[in-house]
Amino acid sequence: MPEPKADRYRLVRLTISDTATSELLSEYLLELGAVSVSLEAHNSAHGKRPTGDAALAAETWARPHWTITDVVAMVPQEIRTEALLQAAATVFPEVMEVPVVEQPVDSSRDWVRAVRESFQPLLIGERLLVRFPWNTEVSVRSLLDGDGKERVQLTIEPGAAFGTGEHPTTQLCARWLELHVQPGSRVLDYGSGSGILVMYACKLGADPARSVGIDIDEEAIAVAKRDAVRNQLDGLVFATPDEAEHLLQEQRFDLLVSNILAPTLQELAPRFCSLVRTGGRIALSGMLAAHTAAVWASYAADFHLEESFVQDEWVLVSGIRRR
Repeated sequence: MPEPKADRYRLVRLTISDTATSELLSEYLLELGAVSVSLEAHNSAHGKRPTGDAALAAETWARPHWTITDVVAMVPQEIRTEALLQAAATVFPEVMEVPVVEQPVDSSRDWVRAVRESFQPLLIGERLLVRFPWNTEVSVRSLLDGDGKERVQLTIEPGAAFGTGEHPTTQLCARWLELHVQPGSRVLDYGSGSGILVMYACKLGADPARSVGIDIDEEAIAVAKRDAVRNQLDGLVFATPDEAEHLLQEQRFDLLVSNILAPTLQELAPRFCSLVRTGGRIALSGMLAAHTAAVWASYAADFHLEESFVQDEWVLVSGIRRR
């Protein structure tokens, strides 16, 4: 990932009155390109924590307990605040009404170290271990100590594409793949971001030569290609929708997974239906529980609803392709 120099980033501070929303929004902003997101108590000093008699033990800050929260995102300069808010508003409409403040990044802080420290290896589901290029073997072994499971390791470059494995929807999709990938499966990951899901599918046994990751973001495609090589999956194809059109003309996939915005899932329903073979499966995530019924209504005529999973109010629904 590019080194997080202060002049390449800025802070976008959103003041949220609902604690549950602030936590979900913070996760979603990471998916939208924020390098880091913190939750702070809101006050006139821009969220400084209480001191003295008002201060609480450090561990109590793990979840916000205050009434009003500042969600503070460190955002690359090339991402416009208006565009960020509009994207977030597709899931959290209230963000278009909340106070928003932009601030420069503190140039005295070692942002390279701070950001890298925020990306530690993590375990997902039954089989996956995600690590980042700078994680040490000591940190990985420490995480695995006592785990007792045979893990697939993927090294991901964070910060330039969505999908580090930290977001609940990515984790839901990874667990779904564990349940359904068979040796030689053909997998399509639409909205692939970093490529973590289709790469994981291939490590679980899917056919890299007949699996594809698609994303509209050309930078994400470039990152995913680098990570595929890094993870010994050189033959795995990543492409934009236009680039992939000829690849998809005759393709029917065993599994299609898509972790994108709810309105886009609805819009792409006819296309997705055409890309899954009869008896194949689809997994849709990236939505909150409130949006699930509307999304699935776009697929119900072509897919039999098989199962749904929930994690931290985020939902994955899946179905089997009808004839």
